Amino acid sequence: ALDHEGAVDVYTKANYDSLQSEFLEPEDWESLRKICAFLQPFHESTMKTQGDQATIDRVLFTMDILIEHFQLALQDHEADKEFCARIQHGWDKFDAYYSKTDLTPVYAAAVILHPNRRKAYLDRNWRVEWRKPAMKSARKLWETYRKKVSVPISVEHVEPLRTSAGKDSKDLSVFERIGRKLENNQVSKDEFDDYVAGMPEALGTHLDLGSLE
Repeated sequence: ALDHEGAVDVYTKANYDSLQSEFLEPEDWESLRKICAFLQPFHESTMKTQGDQATIDRVLFTMDILIEHFQLALQDHEADKEFCARIQHGWDKFDAYYSKTDLTPVYAAAVILHPNRRKAYLDRNWRVEWRKPAMKSARKLWETYRKKVSVPISVEHVEPLRTSAGKDSKDLSVFERIGRKLENNQVSKDEFDDYVAGMPEALGTHLDLGSLE
């Protein structure tokens, strides 16, 4: 309706006698715009978590974006008590589905084992009481598969969920802006310490001293 607001308004005014009960006042259009803006991140999250390229690591990350969106929406519309009540009702229903991810450790493990998130993501974005159970369940899952797998696992390339790559901040959608915030890894305080603390990588068995000169 918003895409054709002008045409709808002209038509309903021209046929006001028969459409009086369905005529949209300016405040009705404003309500529609408000609802549409609120629902936009839900549409975007649905589009980004469907299809054969949607991986399980996207589930909790996307849901975390929506939680942040709920929080911001309640703040932004604080003066509109009726709209806030609807937002809160939606959040309560959303929480019921979010809690179902605790039924299996794979969702938390997918976040923790993601190269760009790991434990730091939990420390920044999750409640304290959520972190320890998530780490415990992920470790238990990892230990289970470590015992079963004795050879390196070949993983096919999967397109990552890019919420804001290559975009200027002013061009980001609400979904992308929150996603960038959640994935904003802190800058290392000491890159040397980070590097030397990493696992050594095998570069070959022969040490060519000449190459060091």
